[in-house]
Amino acid sequence: MKTTTHIETITPELASVYLSLNTNNRPTSKRQIKFLADQMKCGQWKMTGEPIIFSEDRLLDGQHRLVAVVESGATIQALVVRGIDNSAFTSMGVSKTRAASDVLSIAGFANTNRLAAVCRIVDNYFSGRNFRGKRHTNEEVLLIAQQYTKNSLLSPCIVESVKNAYRLRTKASIAPDAVVASTHYIFSCLSIPEANLFMEKLHTGVGLKEDDPERVLRERLIKNSIMKANLSDGYIFALFIKCWNGRRKGQTIKQLRVREEGNAEAAPIAI
Repeated sequence: MKTTTHIETITPELASVYLSLNTNNRPTSKRQIKFLADQMKCGQWKMTGEPIIFSEDRLLDGQHRLVAVVESGATIQALVVRGIDNSAFTSMGVSKTRAASDVLSIAGFANTNRLAAVCRIVDNYFSGRNFRGKRHTNEEVLLIAQQYTKNSLLSPCIVESVKNAYRLRTKASIAPDAVVASTHYIFSCLSIPEANLFMEKLHTGVGLKEDDPERVLRERLIKNSIMKANLSDGYIFALFIKCWNGRRKGQTIKQLRVREEGNAEAAPIAI
């Protein structure tokens, strides 16, 4: 069979027809399908040139995109290649996927693995979602990085928060870099001097009294590291915000925790 290449308009009805040729393929990922379908519903889907591939009688590649078309009810444009030998199936999908960190690096940013993680956390926070509330596209991560990068010394800058977290790590590695950087940026949006002082005291312990919020959090994090309690990043993120709020209110505290079971607490908001 001759190999052909065409750009086609894929409707939900046509996607269903194509999926009837989806035999002996890998299991689908519900998370990936939802991710793609959400993009299609919002009109954010773009034709990248990545093809949907058929042999003479079988769908070889593109099942997630086709299922997403059906579930979203959207119509997309896609490159469709036909006439590939069935034996080529085992060689498909082995290329390295371009990550958000790669896109940030191409755009000229540094420390891109950390920066990509921080962009996602900060955007989820400001959008009122939970810690890992949304899976962001590479383009969204780039737009967030650009939006939260300011040139003024008086404005918070997400890139500077990432740099600051790395610097603090050399003093004491008591929390994940992405949590330190994201909370530093969030707090800097309220007060840059106070955010810097808060993080400095938390990581050095200098000048802290027994019931200062920073000392209580610092000891909790050190204990977590020693005991390998493995508090989740989302839980530690919430502890940071509760500690910051205590400092801003001038409170002294005896313990610091987030109630997750039963009458669970709402996600804390920095003040």
